[in-house]
Amino acid sequence: MSAVRIGVAGYGYIGRSIVERIEDSGGRFETAFVHNRSPEALADIDPALRLDDLERAHPGITERFGGVVMAQRQARDRRPISRWWPWRSRSA
Repeated sequence: MSAVRIGVAGYGYIGRSIVERIEDSGGRFETAFVHNRSPEALADIDPALRLDDLERAHPGITERFGGVVMAQRQARDRRPISRWWPWRSRSA
């Protein structure tokens, strides 16, 4: 069975945790790309996995899910989920 490839858009607390979990998955998952608005935040990511332009991930993804992502972003700005994420247990 081949690994499920996962792209990560955003490399803050949650994005870093997702990348760590992908790496610790024992080969079940594989990082397809990592994107962040601030490219300097990706200094510890393999350059082959860095995605500067999110539209390059797949244009259909942006077209299909862009509105959902932006709605979630607006909701997050009102309810900052990243404040509690670092303290969650890794087993959650």
